[in-house]
Amino acid sequence: MDFGDSGDSYMEHWVNEYWDFNKNRWVLVDVDGYYEYEQRFGYSQFDLPRRKLVTASEACSI
Repeated sequence: MDFGDSGDSYMEHWVNEYWDFNKNRWVLVDVDGYYEYEQRFGYSQFDLPRRKLVTASEACSI
């Protein structure tokens, strides 16, 4: 997971996904996070932008 926009800061996190019926979409949740919402990130650990997540299979192909 990359917390910044530079693309050079990665760390392991447990990320889950659930279907939000109200939003009609899958939502990524960082259950290993500690920041409910921090201004410096611009998003909540309970609704991660897809662009911020690199899955294990994606990381192995880099």
